Amino acid sequence: MTRRHELLVGAAIGLGMTARAAADGGADFLLALNAGRLRVMGAPSLAAMLPICDSNPFTDTFARREILDRVAIPVFFGAAACDPRIHLTALLRHIRAAGYSGVTNFPSAIHHDGTFRAALEAAGLGFAREVEMLREARAHGLSTLAYAKTRSEVDAMLSAGVEHLCLNFGWNAGGSLGIPGGVPLDDVAERARRIFARVRRIAPGTRCLVEGGPIIDPTHVIRVCDASRADGYV
Repeated sequence: MTRRHELLVGAAIGLGMTARAAADGGADFLLALNAGRLRVMGAPSLAAMLPICDSNPFTDTFARREILDRVAIPVFFGAAACDPRIHLTALLRHIRAAGYSGVTNFPSAIHHDGTFRAALEAAGLGFAREVEMLREARAHGLSTLAYAKTRSEVDAMLSAGVEHLCLNFGWNAGGSLGIPGGVPLDDVAERARRIFARVRRIAPGTRCLVEGGPIIDPTHVIRVCDASRADGYV
């Protein structure tokens, strides 16, 4: 899925026109995310974490209608594992049958913390369920891309055998609806460097990607990826 000597580029999208533009521009893969659709509807990405729509059908509907079979590059489905009504095996079978190349854990509990995050985990609706989903996805022939923030989250996803690890630094600070995070770009690069060095010791075949926070333009992407030895950017 990569071209030699180039960074992998994944585009998180929510519109057929954007998907075509990303593919024509050289993106290596697409992520169909509820956040992408909400952005083109005028909402900030963090709206993806709110109970304003049924995330999995919402994402599947626009992706099937506007993206699948219209681009020649892989499409990852952003699956909300937190939905207590779904059976993970049934969801993964549906994703595979629809024609998605892979699955990613988005929306993700990594964007929650404190008491609420602890309560999600205790209820079995948090990050551990996302890890379970991606572990099982491999058995269904789906590629996997894991979002993670902390070292413990990274280790959990590596134990699930994910193929791509996306180290997330929070909601993107760029654009009119961006959320300033205050984390310096050099700190982001150094943290990514340390974590990716660990990933390559534990699971050397895993592709390491960065996303979010202060990385808001191509110069930032190159700077962080060069310093951290990342394989690419979402």
